[in-house]
Amino acid sequence: MNLLTPLKCIATFVLSIGLLLVATARSTSADNLIINGDFETGDFTGWTVTHAPSGSNIFVDHGPGPDTTFGAFFGATGSAFDSISQTFATIPGAFYTLSFFYQVTNLGTPIPAHNGFDVLWNGVSIGGGLFPQFDVNPGFGTFTFHLQATSPLTTLQFDGRNAPSFDFLDDVSVTAAPCPQPQGYWKNNPDAWPVDSLTLGSQTYTKTELLTILRTATRGDASLILADQVIAAKLNIANGSGEPAPVPSTITHADSVLSGFSGKLPYNVKSSSPNGQAMVTDATTLDSYNNGLLTSGCGG
Repeated sequence: MNLLTPLKCIATFVLSIGLLLVATARSTSADNLIINGDFETGDFTGWTVTHAPSGSNIFVDHGPGPDTTFGAFFGATGSAFDSISQTFATIPGAFYTLSFFYQVTNLGTPIPAHNGFDVLWNGVSIGGGLFPQFDVNPGFGTFTFHLQATSPLTTLQFDGRNAPSFDFLDDVSVTAAPCPQPQGYWKNNPDAWPVDSLTLGSQTYTKTELLTILRTATRGDASLILADQVIAAKLNIANGSGEPAPVPSTITHADSVLSGFSGKLPYNVKSSSPNGQAMVTDATTLDSYNNGLLTSGCGG
């Protein structure tokens, strides 16, 4: 795969921002909130197009390859962007997964391309600094971002320009992120695991070792009580569930506590001890997360 520099070909981020969309055309997928995200209508049906004040050059056509289906070409020749956007209904506090294919072309010259590209939710560039991109090397990639809605409406917007070539966009999708699942689900459904290993504290555990932990009776051992919930939380996150506050800080603290012990679990920590109390407190928070109580639309 070609790489966009400094673009990352697969990018995953979590942002907390408001969202927006009013569309009348039919969605390309029953789960996709974006209308005509694959541009297979051959035009911008479902999208609002805003042309650059001068040098506008935006259209839908077959991609240059490897994606040869219909997609959007951004080729504004000036410093201003051509833009497309949609606004859609969202649940405040709920998480959504944005995915799209993006390619920078240069028609042979120059290298890097003389381009600019931005992706925004309600006017805020996403990716923690990844976007906007300017003057990057030609290449392509599929990008995935996990976003939290903070309002009943959300606007997704793409801005682009490229002279004398084009930036190419296709397969835009926004779907509701899956709700977190409790530790019992992951214990009983190993085939559903999105990863085959996890780090707990400072130790890396294989899937077999993690399943052994989940299937071991805790018997008052706070380290196992915490490990069960950390495993479930990390599997939920890897599966695409969002991370509402205070989940990230709780996981960081839990890993810090576990890192204070040598070797691998279990550590036989009494729940009444100082470390045990800290472990049980973190486990209680993560148990609420794993049961959907901290995520809007999932019971929270």
